[in-house]
Amino acid sequence: MVSTSIPGLAAKPIIDLDVVINDMALFPSIIECLDRAGFEYEGDLGVEGREASRRRYDDGFMPYHLYVCPKDGKGDLEYITFRDYLRSHPDAVREYEKIKKESAHQYPHDIDRYQNGKKDFIDMVLAKTWYQDYIRYPFFSGISAHRESLNNPSRRSTIRTLRFW
Repeated sequence: MVSTSIPGLAAKPIIDLDVVINDMALFPSIIECLDRAGFEYEGDLGVEGREASRRRYDDGFMPYHLYVCPKDGKGDLEYITFRDYLRSHPDAVREYEKIKKESAHQYPHDIDRYQNGKKDFIDMVLAKTWYQDYIRYPFFSGISAHRESLNNPSRRSTIRTLRFW
């Protein structure tokens, strides 16, 4: 999760591409377009708010994952929150890297177990942020802080239809 967007953090050579959409009513049209472009829709793969598609053939590019996420949805907000936390907490980066390496060593051929090995740390980080308040009280807290931070000129790079993590 977000490793390629954290300077100095060890990462698999895979880029996550998120297509962030304002209205999920557009989702069927986007899946149709992706299908015509050679992508197969895979569902959420167990991650709420992040719909996956994969290329049906080797396109010659570096490995990547392609996701469609609703703006301010769970997948979108968790990625941004986790990334921003790591960018501002170097000790957490080192701890996360250690956990990732241990999990990769333990489960070199099992992506699900590798991901589960990181889950407790990711959940702990998210619990330290405004994100937990947003989950509990989505209309009263958190989201205003999120929107405020998105209006900050230093964070403008995160306001894109397509995000490269």
